[in-house]
Amino acid sequence: MAPKAFRFVAFETYEPYCVAIYEVAQTLLEAATTDMHKATATWARCLLTNEWPGYSSQVNYVEASVGRMINAQENELQWSMPMAEAA
Repeated sequence: MAPKAFRFVAFETYEPYCVAIYEVAQTLLEAATTDMHKATATWARCLLTNEWPGYSSQVNYVEASVGRMINAQENELQWSMPMAEAA
């Protein structure tokens, strides 16, 4: 039997000892149920085929952001200037 709702009780362990009750919305329960079905289907397929998803065997490249590249060029210009000009 599936539960009708999930509720969480949060309480403070110090004064003023506030208490709050949170209930998971139906939209989140539906989304989580969909995710659960997808995950169990993937798990079943992996058990049958003994093929498990993981990291790519290809080389993956990490690129610098545009902001980081601009910062590096600005730093390079500062270091290439004679000290008298930089001041």
